[in-house]
Amino acid sequence: MDLIENDYIMDVYACMKQRYGADTIILFHVGDFFETYIEDSRIVAQVLGIPRKILEIHPEYIIYVTRFRAVNLERNRNRLHDAGYKTCTSEVRGGDGTHILRIIE
Repeated sequence: MDLIENDYIMDVYACMKQRYGADTIILFHVGDFFETYIEDSRIVAQVLGIPRKILEIHPEYIIYVTRFRAVNLERNRNRLHDAGYKTCTSEVRGGDGTHILRIIE
């Protein structure tokens, strides 16, 4: 993923966090994985016991990502809900780039 795509995802992430709140984990469907970023990355890594990775290093900050396979979405979403978090999944469907958002509490 290049910087332009990462900047776009970070903009979407910031808007979604503002709209749905800090207790909502934003899950982005990217290829065969769901990814979480920034603070959500830390929470998901802790709750699910999976490692965080560095996505980008900037002079002022580092962006972390936590990934899990899309086939594990329901199981991992249930674990996040059991830990007290809501989830929002963001997927791009179709050739027109339409975004599908799904909020589950």
